[in-house]
Amino acid sequence: MGHVIVGVDEGPEAPTLIAVAAEMAQRHGAPLSAVTVGRDGAEQDGAPWLPDLLLRIREKHPQLQCAGFTLTGTPADEITEAASGARLLVIGSRGLSGISGIVRGSVSQAILEGTSSPVLVVPSRTTSDKHRASG
Repeated sequence: MGHVIVGVDEGPEAPTLIAVAAEMAQRHGAPLSAVTVGRDGAEQDGAPWLPDLLLRIREKHPQLQCAGFTLTGTPADEITEAASGARLLVIGSRGLSGISGIVRGSVSQAILEGTSSPVLVVPSRTTSDKHRASG
């Protein structure tokens, strides 16, 4: 009935996002597709960090079908398109707000506005840690 898609980029949040997506895929008996996006016109060697993360997922969930894909374009557009017909889309949120969020734009917000698939937004741990430290 559809894949669980995880939109992920290289960074400290990647292992957590893929692990959450794998748990959801396992729970729903769906394949997992990890999608990362490079910029238009950028030379792509794929995402050399992605196979290692998927290997760890396969070790923990040997019955789970999972694959990684590197797309080229605008992250929000490519992830939204990849999630068309998905059982679930898992994305991260870096928690940018205020001027930083306006200047950089919010990929997660654009995806939420553009997709018809169910979406699980996983907040960044570093954002949560900042709030705990200041509270």
